[in-house]
Amino acid sequence: MEVVATELIFVIQIHLKSCAMKKSNLFRLTTLALMSLSFLSCKQDPNRNLKSADSINEGKSILIESNVQKKEWEKFQITLDSTINANDIRIAEFKLKAKQGKKEIDSTTRYHINVLEEKNQIIKSKLNTFTNKTTKDWNNFKTEINQDLKDFEFSIKQFDTDK
Repeated sequence: MEVVATELIFVIQIHLKSCAMKKSNLFRLTTLALMSLSFLSCKQDPNRNLKSADSINEGKSILIESNVQKKEWEKFQITLDSTINANDIRIAEFKLKAKQGKKEIDSTTRYHINVLEEKNQIIKSKLNTFTNKTTKDWNNFKTEINQDLKDFEFSIKQFDTDK
């Protein structure tokens, strides 16, 4: 491709030296040479297919790894969804117990319930916004969520003992 372009330029130079060209012919010939160069430079890289094959193989290994993670993620997500729903039910039960026989919930109880609701909402939003990019991200996410669940359980135990 580069050889053809070089030969074309060489032919133009010889033609210019051998005959006296008019300016209009020189302009046309130069334009033709530049157009030829631009068309030649548009050809694909012969190594492109090799690069694509490497990308495909790498993609397959990531896909296999991601399929394993996907199954683990689905199981984790189902478990976490049910835990979040159970936490919502527990919070609703606390609200009912706190309000029984009263017009309003006292400020300390309301504060504890709000803390529980906030912690549960944080866990829910983390679950909904997580994007599984790498194994390291996945492992960090699991560790973080498990710690959040432990904190939630601790808050519930603290709320029960404060009552």
